[in-house]
Amino acid sequence: MLETYLTVVMAITPLVMILVRLPYKINNLKKKIVMSDYPIYETILRNLAMITVLFPLVDTFTDFTKRFQLSIPMAVRLFCSFTLLMGLYVYSVSHFTLKDLWSPTVEIKKDHHLITNGIYQYIRHPMYLAGFLISISYFFVSQNYFSSFFINTFWFTLYFCRIEREEKLMRKVFGSQYIEYQKKTSRLFTFRNFLPFLKSVTFISLSKNPKKSN
Repeated sequence: MLETYLTVVMAITPLVMILVRLPYKINNLKKKIVMSDYPIYETILRNLAMITVLFPLVDTFTDFTKRFQLSIPMAVRLFCSFTLLMGLYVYSVSHFTLKDLWSPTVEIKKDHHLITNGIYQYIRHPMYLAGFLISISYFFVSQNYFSSFFINTFWFTLYFCRIEREEKLMRKVFGSQYIEYQKKTSRLFTFRNFLPFLKSVTFISLSKNPKKSN
C-alpha cells in the first residue's frame, strides 16, 4: 500500500510540473522581450534539466534504472514524499502568482512589473526553492541514485549559473525598488518569517492584486 502511494507520487511529479507550466510557456511565446541575459550554456543546461523531468516516468514504468536503487527506510521515504508534494505545491503557487510574467529564461518583457505579493513577499525565488524540494526529495522517495544524480546535477548547476544574473538584471531594471525588496526578503528560504511564509503558500494569496512598479 505504501509502496503504491510512493509510486503514484513519483509518477505525478513530472505530470504536474508539465501541466502547470505548459499554459505559461505557450503564453510566453506571445510576449515581447525587451531585455535578456541568456548565454548559450544556459540553453544547453536548461534543455538537459527539462529532459530529467521525465526521469521519474522512466523509473516508475520501466526496469531500466531498477539496478541503481538503494534501500532507504520507509519512514524517510514517506517524509520526503510530503516534502516533494510541498515542492510541487510551491511550484504551482509560484506559477499562478507570476502568471504572464513567468519566463523560462532571464529576461524582461514589455510592461514588466515586480511581483511582491503572496509567497513573493517572503522569498524572491520560490520556484527555485520548489526545484530543490522536488529534486532532493525525489532521491529518497525513488531510492534511485542514477536518476537523482542527473536530476540534481543539472538543477543545481542551472540554479547557480543564473541566480546572480537574474538578480543583477532585476536591479538594473527596477533599481532602488528591487534593492529595497531584497532587504525585506530572503533569496530562497526564511526562518524569520517562517509562519507567515507558510500562510502565504495558499491559493488565498492568489486573489490579491500584484504590486506594480511605475
